[in-house]
Amino acid sequence: AMAKKIPHFRRLWGFDSFQGVPEEDSSTELGHPTWRPGGWSPADALRTYDVDVLMSRIRNRINHTRVVLVPGFFNESLPKMDLRSVRPPLVVDVDCDLYISARQALDWVFGSGLACPGMLVRYDDWFDSGDGGEALGFHPGSW
Repeated sequence: AMAKKIPHFRRLWGFDSFQGVPEEDSSTELGHPTWRPGGWSPADALRTYDVDVLMSRIRNRINHTRVVLVPGFFNESLPKMDLRSVRPPLVVDVDCDLYISARQALDWVFGSGLACPGMLVRYDDWFDSGDGGEALGFHPGSW
């Protein structure tokens, strides 16, 4: 939906495990029963468990040439990114649900030098998990 609403963007990157949420940090209380390892899996939602078929179905639903999907949990996929192909983002949409995922994503954006003045960071699930989740991943001044 975002790609169609912003007609003149260069590239929209989508990072997702496509396997559901990862295991949360052991010291973090989970605020919702679906936030268990494997919960919120697009494979379950689309009833497709072959990774290639799943990615093809998702790409067909998005149907936009400038959308790039990067599969894998953030701790595995983000460090492997070739930053020469990535420009500083206008918007970082943190739709991670969990603390560990939000933290890994933001550590990568700020630690890799991609963050830039004027960049907007949007949290999708800030209030969904009380004191945990994405809100716990935000520490002013820590990047």
